[in-house]
Amino acid sequence: MKTWTNLLLALLAAVTGCSVTPTVVSQVESYSALPKDYAAQRIAVRPFDEAIADSLEFQSLKAQLEARLRGVGFSVVALDEPHQYIAFFGYGIDQGREVLQTYSVPQYGITGYSSARATTTVSKEGDRRTYTSTTTYTPEYGFTGYTSEVTSATIYTRSLAVAIADAAGKREIWSMRAVSQGPCGIIKPVIEPMLDAAFSGFPETNGRVAIEVPDLDC
Repeated sequence: MKTWTNLLLALLAAVTGCSVTPTVVSQVESYSALPKDYAAQRIAVRPFDEAIADSLEFQSLKAQLEARLRGVGFSVVALDEPHQYIAFFGYGIDQGREVLQTYSVPQYGITGYSSARATTTVSKEGDRRTYTSTTTYTPEYGFTGYTSEVTSATIYTRSLAVAIADAAGKREIWSMRAVSQGPCGIIKPVIEPMLDAAFSGFPETNGRVAIEVPDLDC
């Protein structure tokens, strides 16, 4: 729970801060029993849920996974072609929840006076003199305290999972799950950096992986 709390606070800081480059932070967990000769082996991708196999969304997102599989050495083929491995692919996004964050804003003002200068004015009316004294103080400025401000953001949880199995024996030889949280409530813009995070230490990537995404647009 502490890990996810820290992750959420980091994401909120990115939302409320002035960072120019968006960052997608993914928590990745993967396990591997891949043989040493897996490279160049044929692999086909299919969804965990066969009902979405022909959807345009799945076809688009599947292409992102296939690119990563090629990047680590597999030869990606269609399901109707001979293949040694099957990569099952699933993804999802929740409805989001509003998160409030309280933060402190420093205040600056007069903290004291560094010097004082006295000026005396003499006015004369007949034989009568009137003396008027004025003291001018030079203020010093600095930190005087904090005020609290509250900001809110809708945070979405995005997840994806991949399981690679031996096509003949149906034995699972690699599995991965990645979760990210952030203000983007659409899966398509974040799937690429999440897959980058998931495959960043292939075959075993575990922990928090941050990917900067200059063109992220939700």
